[in-house]
Amino acid sequence: MRIRSAIAIILFALASALICSAQPGQISSLEPGLRDALVRDATCADKSAPRVADDPSFSLQSHVRVQTFRGVHPGSIVVLDGACDCWDSGAKGGSKLGNCATYVYLRTGDSYRLALHGVFASLHPLLKSLRYGMPSLTARFDAGDSKAETFIFEWTGKDYKPTLCASIVESTGKRRAAITKHSCANSPALPAQ
Repeated sequence: MRIRSAIAIILFALASALICSAQPGQISSLEPGLRDALVRDATCADKSAPRVADDPSFSLQSHVRVQTFRGVHPGSIVVLDGACDCWDSGAKGGSKLGNCATYVYLRTGDSYRLALHGVFASLHPLLKSLRYGMPSLTARFDAGDSKAETFIFEWTGKDYKPTLCASIVESTGKRRAAITKHSCANSPALPAQ
């Protein structure tokens, strides 16, 4: 029964991800508070690269995708999609920039605070799932040609924490993908907890 409910949650999460879309733009066009917070917090998806604010090649003309959501605190999901910010998952024939640095900010007055960051192929709010007045978030991390990681993040009252993590493996010749729930620790998409 638990496996069926986990599969239902994952399928609902993927469906809601298809409904939502992000607004493309440049860092320079963001609200000043959000722009300053992003420049302060952003790092390259490549862990050995410098922080974005310390990188002389960083430009406020870099492209971002922004999606807003409502809750007790208004939020913004910001995806940096430059070469430094995205990395190849190893998928053949797919986008070399599949998993990108993604940041979730919550606004209080004119300031923004980082509530979640990671490297994801997609991150979207679950529109009908609220906890402490904030929407849950669903994320996908492409791990290769036929493998992906899926996450559900829930609001703890202070920040977002992963509550459900699963691997999805699609096999050629099989009609259904294999979905395996697992611990969220040591996931390549999530920062060290």
